[in-house]
Amino acid sequence: MDPRLGEQLEEAETYSLPSSRLRASWMLGETTTPQVGMHNAEIPSPRGFVLGGSSSIKVTGDSDWSWDNVRIYFRRNEKWTAPADGHDTTGQYDPSIHSTTGVTSFSLSGYHQALGPMVFQAGQELGGVFDFKLDYNDGRPLGLGIWLQAAIDGARRSSAATSYLGPQFVNRPYLHVLVVEYTQDVVNGPLSTISASKEVLAAGVIGTPQILLNSGIGDSSYLSSIGITPLVNLPSVGRNLTDQPTTGCLWSVRSDADTFDPVFQDENVLDSAMAEWDNDGTGPLATELADLGVPSGVNCAAGPNMPHLEMAIGTGFVSPAPPPGKWLTVSTNLVSATSRDSVTLDTTGGLNAFRAPHIDPAFYTTDWDIKAMREAVKAAKRFVSAPVFQNYVIEALGSLATADTDEEIEEYIRSNSGTTARSVGIASMSPRCTQWVL
Repeated sequence: MDPRLGEQLEEAETYSLPSSRLRASWMLGETTTPQVGMHNAEIPSPRGFVLGGSSSIKVTGDSDWSWDNVRIYFRRNEKWTAPADGHDTTGQYDPSIHSTTGVTSFSLSGYHQALGPMVFQAGQELGGVFDFKLDYNDGRPLGLGIWLQAAIDGARRSSAATSYLGPQFVNRPYLHVLVVEYTQDVVNGPLSTISASKEVLAAGVIGTPQILLNSGIGDSSYLSSIGITPLVNLPSVGRNLTDQPTTGCLWSVRSDADTFDPVFQDENVLDSAMAEWDNDGTGPLATELADLGVPSGVNCAAGPNMPHLEMAIGTGFVSPAPPPGKWLTVSTNLVSATSRDSVTLDTTGGLNAFRAPHIDPAFYTTDWDIKAMREAVKAAKRFVSAPVFQNYVIEALGSLATADTDEEIEEYIRSNSGTTARSVGIASMSPRCTQWVL
């Protein structure tokens, strides 16, 4: 085992912290190419530079990956654990669909969020797509879920690194983990080549096509055009990139509201919350947001029981420099985007394997995507208009307050969207000759 693995495993255990102050190199990445659908904005493309990487959902067209077939593997993986604060979770999830004997820990938030009861009441007042959903991991995740489930063990992140590469597994004689450094100087440093005789390359949604293309594996015509000798003609490498865009919708709320804003706005409050988390794993840094899945037809979702749209509802204005006041945030996410593009090599000034690639998810370049997100923003505005929020919410932030027509809402979306960092699609798992019509 590489001696640095222990350090990375120790670092990986701290990644459940939600504070923006703790974003480090593991969350750094590149930016996309200018996005036409977002007024040519270049969107940050975060990546998980840590053992365990990032999770993704794959659509394969293979019936062996159906919900009924893979559920047994979910249960083998899952180890349901008590929340950090040890509160009674009766009525907050369905224990019959969860396992307590797996490897990766999952649990509920370890901190009471004052907004929760109001979200629950709003769902009762509005009904329809906002009907209550006890447990969205039962195979039919449509409805309003109040208690978000996350891969956490008490107060710490649980991941592939802390579970499957944990102490009970990492020392097995047939498991070898090697952290490789190729050079300390990408300009003048010596380069080393490592060849693998077997196993599968897994370098994430951006790193995988970057390595394969630089190695001569990809579309032969494209590789030849940029001066790389093709070895294997696989036209799909780096193609079909898709990501889930998100639009932030914010409302100012009463000054006496119990929100997370002080944690983001006041360094002393953050330090106090950090001390509480360090001491016993409790406090505001051990929480998650309320979550909502909203259906919008079935033409482009992964299945008839899957949502097209998702709304993450929580308190606080999360940004590098949050403004004064108290805030309610509703992030609308497009789960089943139809926009597709690519990860390609940047050959400006010649080939350089270390240069960041061009990342183009082509956000909002299909009519369906922008119309679907428009309906999501409308749903967010409708949700916040529920009677329970009448004496809580003051007004919408910025142009959201006056965005009433479809055109105005679409303009708001294109000017106020980012990424959920859930890129997929560049390493196809589809059966041979499968064609997708979107």
